[in-house]
Amino acid sequence: MGFCFVTTQKVKTLGALGAKYNHNYRKVRVDNADPDQIHKNEELLPLPVQGGKQMSYVDFFHKRFSELPYYQDHKFRSNQNCAIEVVTTFSREDKNGSFNLEEWKERQVSWLRRQFNQAGDGRNNIASVVFHADEPGNVHCHAIIIPVDDKGHINARFYTDGAKALSEMQTSYAKEMKEFGLERGLKGGQASHKQIRKYYADLNRSLILPDVIPFESGEEYRNRCLEDIQTLQAAAKRERDLAEAESRRRIAEERVRQRAAIANELARGKEAIAKETSGMRKECAELRLQAAEYAWEIKAAKQLSGLSCEEIVMKCSIADQLNARIEELKRDDPEKAEFIERELSGLPASISQDAR
Repeated sequence: MGFCFVTTQKVKTLGALGAKYNHNYRKVRVDNADPDQIHKNEELLPLPVQGGKQMSYVDFFHKRFSELPYYQDHKFRSNQNCAIEVVTTFSREDKNGSFNLEEWKERQVSWLRRQFNQAGDGRNNIASVVFHADEPGNVHCHAIIIPVDDKGHINARFYTDGAKALSEMQTSYAKEMKEFGLERGLKGGQASHKQIRKYYADLNRSLILPDVIPFESGEEYRNRCLEDIQTLQAAAKRERDLAEAESRRRIAEERVRQRAAIANELARGKEAIAKETSGMRKECAELRLQAAEYAWEIKAAKQLSGLSCEEIVMKCSIADQLNARIEELKRDDPEKAEFIERELSGLPASISQDAR
């Protein structure tokens, strides 16, 4: 089991793009790369050939730029990113386990094509994909993308703008790498492009060369140094880096836990407010009902206020007679008595008195 990683870095100028080409194609000396291992590097997706000569990254940019109708009457802004470099790699704990590296290489290209070939003209945005196996640490791939969006504009933000887009990219890559036994790095805990460069620089500085043994030839000394570098020193540095990565992972897990706790607290607060609001609505409904009953009583009181004492006494006498008659019906005809009481009970007291 292991983890897979994809990182991106925007390339701001054509000069920086040329430097990327020199580095990735080993046109210059790379401090942490072994010249004797350079034959293990590979072009998984080669740069196109034009006029019998293979293009550089800058040549590919000019070619892709010339294919876009939008720039026939629009200028390329000076502060605009001209490319994106994408690095894909993985870490595995079971180094002796089965791992189809050739299949992994092929899947890098297929995933990159689906992820970054979203141009409106349907053409290829990927300058090349280069596989590196000549550096300490694990193998990895470099891809250079000219970020043409679905409207035919060179627009790096279309692919990498914001944490959400980068997180979705990491998830998409992890889904593609799942069959290789690789898992996604924790959300919120991804290593940056600068952190990966710092890893290689630290690793290179940590490799201390041994003393020369008497009568040892230069070739023998060199081979022994390489062996020590690839075993003892690199292994020790790897252990330290694993501890640091675990620490970052725990911090990221805590960050995720805190965000979840905040989200739960907000949800509980919303639920409490909803319950309180529901109770207030019920209370208001009861108050409205009481107000209606009071209105009936006030109306009845107004009606009685215009009567003489004799008339009020007469009404009360009629009500007493009716109550007595209902009591008799309860003995003789309970169903009829129940019907009359039910009809009278639905009215306010003052109205029921009138009805009686």
